Amino acid sequence: MTQPPSAPPGSALPASVTVLVVDDSKAMRTIVMRTIRQAGFEQLDFEEAENGAEAKDILDQTPGIQLLLSDIVMPGEEDGISLGLWTRERFPHMHVALMSGYSRDQTPAAIKFPYLQKPYRREALLEIVERATSAAKPVAPQARAG
Repeated sequence: MTQPPSAPPGSALPASVTVLVVDDSKAMRTIVMRTIRQAGFEQLDFEEAENGAEAKDILDQTPGIQLLLSDIVMPGEEDGISLGLWTRERFPHMHVALMSGYSRDQTPAAIKFPYLQKPYRREALLEIVERATSAAKPVAPQARAG
């Protein structure tokens, strides 16, 4: 069983570390969030979206997101790769990881993000979460132009 991450002495996770899980399947989003919580990451908050457009809205309106976990193939014009690239450009501090039920050989070579093959190994998912949360720094809410 994977142990929850341990913070270095004298440090703690910011009060609001949030993971955005993007998948057109509600069941898959639920499984991802449950797996992370059951591994001891109770201090994390979650947002969820079923497509890229909804994810962009959440990213623009929700300060404190440290990790975007997105499916690659989703309905709508925005796939996970383009969402990841947009996120990396707009929020360079944010960690991005992509998931897909297709084999890596069937996904575009443009993937420059950590990749989870569905069904993913629990340990692989938790490694990505741990990497993102251990690098988390307090993020002050940003004023949004109205």
